Amino acid sequence: MRPRYLEIEGLQSFKDLQKIDFDKLSETGLFGIFGPTGSGKSTILDAITLALYGNVQRASKGTQGIMNTDASILKVSYTFDLTKEGFRKTYRVERQYKRKKDSESSIEAKLVRLIEVSGENEYILVDKHSDVNSYIIQLVGLKFEDFTRSVVLPQNKFQEFLLSPRNEKTKMLERIFYLEEFGRRLIDKVNKEMSAVKIKLSSIDGALSALGISSPEALIESETKMTEAHVHRVNCADKLKAAEEFYAKGMERYKLSTEHEELQKRLQEYRGKQPEIQKLEEICLKSDSANTIKPLMTAYKDAKKGCLETNISLSLEQVEKQHIITVLNESRGNFTAAAKILGIGRNTLYRKLEKYNIYCTETERRSETEQV
Repeated sequence: MRPRYLEIEGLQSFKDLQKIDFDKLSETGLFGIFGPTGSGKSTILDAITLALYGNVQRASKGTQGIMNTDASILKVSYTFDLTKEGFRKTYRVERQYKRKKDSESSIEAKLVRLIEVSGENEYILVDKHSDVNSYIIQLVGLKFEDFTRSVVLPQNKFQEFLLSPRNEKTKMLERIFYLEEFGRRLIDKVNKEMSAVKIKLSSIDGALSALGISSPEALIESETKMTEAHVHRVNCADKLKAAEEFYAKGMERYKLSTEHEELQKRLQEYRGKQPEIQKLEEICLKSDSANTIKPLMTAYKDAKKGCLETNISLSLEQVEKQHIITVLNESRGNFTAAAKILGIGRNTLYRKLEKYNIYCTETERRSETEQV
């Protein structure tokens, strides 16, 4: 912990606000606080402990009678730096007290808070009396009793620290130098390694007990047995190699026999399907014959179609011919009747008809000539 700044007001002999800038005081290194008895040297240390823990070592119940009799309020504000795990942070703890009603010596907390200062920014971490105390113990790593025995030693208290029990001093120094965590880790590591060593030692003891009593004669006998076992192992290895080769050949034969059996099964299946195969072959032959006949069938169908169309045409011509014959017969009948009516013969009528046709032809030619 490195003190930076302290403000005191209404604490014991400091009625008015007092400010102490530790940064300026420590610019040249070490500094001392001097003054006559009652000037307030110890009150500065009391202000630090009051700000951090809310208690004063030399006050009854920690706060009884610490407020100046002429003051109406007690204020302490302490700014300090803490370096932990290579990081330095700045904190400020503030406490304000007021006098209890109907009491001259008792006071009660009005404002308590712990602030983290980061440059121009400030963050309130906790703002309750018990929470601030717990947080300070966690940050500093010391309880109030440890702090007043090691860091801030009131008058005539150094001898108490020296004469305190060894166990208490060890625990306190562990908390001061943050050795508690390392101590626990070290103890855990030692216990873990001790357990591993014990297990290994127990295993070795079990192996030794299985060997029994060792002597030179027993050692020679064991070496002889080991040589025999080595020779036996070599012989077994040779036999194993020969057995593996025999096994490989047997497996090859087995595979060939298996394949032969499979082929035999397939052959039997094909023989059983021989009638079906013959039918398929006949179908294939018929299919080939059908492919040969197909063009002839197509030509036959086309010829048949043409013949049908020709028959239809002939039928239509016969009908038309019959119609023409009928009309001709009717014309002949009409012509004969007309000849009878006119009382002239056929030849005479033909001659007159020819003359009429000639007359009509000449008339047409004349009209054409006139038009030209």
